[in-house]
Amino acid sequence: MNLNDPFIQQLVLNYVAPVLATVIGGAVAYSVRQFYALLKSHTTVKQLQTLTDIASVFVRAAEQTGLAGDGQAKKAWALAQIDQALAAKGLKFSAETIDATIEAAVYSETSHSFSDGTLPTPAATDAQVGDQVAQVVDTVLGRATPVDETAQIAGASS
Repeated sequence: MNLNDPFIQQLVLNYVAPVLATVIGGAVAYSVRQFYALLKSHTTVKQLQTLTDIASVFVRAAEQTGLAGDGQAKKAWALAQIDQALAAKGLKFSAETIDATIEAAVYSETSHSFSDGTLPTPAATDAQVGDQVAQVVDTVLGRATPVDETAQIAGASS
């Protein structure tokens, strides 16, 4: 087979090159689409984690503030604060998603106990969490730099 043969050159130019370009173009388009889907799903996971973090902070803060009334007053206050924090970050979630996240944060907050099985007292909770809640709220709202919570927790337990 002689590659200098005009028939072979025409065959490559007219048939092989377009097919090869189509296959490569399709592979690139598929790769870009898959990368975009991965990036989009990763952003969603990060946004949900942000919502969870914000809800946890404000549920804990509602418990710390000692709002008068039943749990509905605390929930209403936490919901207003969460809406404000989400708006500041440009995030939007459905009311059902926010409500479910608040309920999960309440469950998580109220189900914590010390290693010996006893529930924390308000004084112990205030001593261990009070300043951290304020710092995390400031961080979430962009008013402060992130806090290394592990160093604070280690310092509080010593």
